[in-house]
Amino acid sequence: MNEAEIAKGVTQGFLETIRDILKNAWNKIIRRKTEVAFVEIQHRCIWTSASADGKPVAQIITEWYATNNSQKSVKLLNAHLLKPNTKNQPLKKIIFMVRRETNSAHDGLDMPIQPYQTGVMTATFFVELPTKKFGEDLTVQLSVTDQYGQEHRTPKIRVNFAGK
Repeated sequence: MNEAEIAKGVTQGFLETIRDILKNAWNKIIRRKTEVAFVEIQHRCIWTSASADGKPVAQIITEWYATNNSQKSVKLLNAHLLKPNTKNQPLKKIIFMVRRETNSAHDGLDMPIQPYQTGVMTATFFVELPTKKFGEDLTVQLSVTDQYGQEHRTPKIRVNFAGK
């Protein structure tokens, strides 16, 4: 083996190593998971009775501080009730008015939450519940999905019945 072949082999090995390092770094950036932590705004979480087609339904209103603990912006797109466990899908759900906690006129709704920032998320559901539940507090937990398809779960909370 002459010096040119040795130099070519060393250079090729070095370039393959650099390529592998860059490829691994890129994959970590692309696959980085988002983390969102939720804290309920207790006085803004209630449920009440309503009616739909003559049947009693529950309107569950929840409001949360949502903190993005990741390096990417996160837009919360959808939510599902995990608790209370309803047999059917909600009759209607009104999801996500995410806003920042400022009084700026530029802070509109459906804003992405910037890295390491907190927004306020509101999720309202209309669901059928057994009649015996009306008047009692409910345990509520949500599963929230972001634009990357990643699921985030809220903690379980007690939601007070506000009457009708």
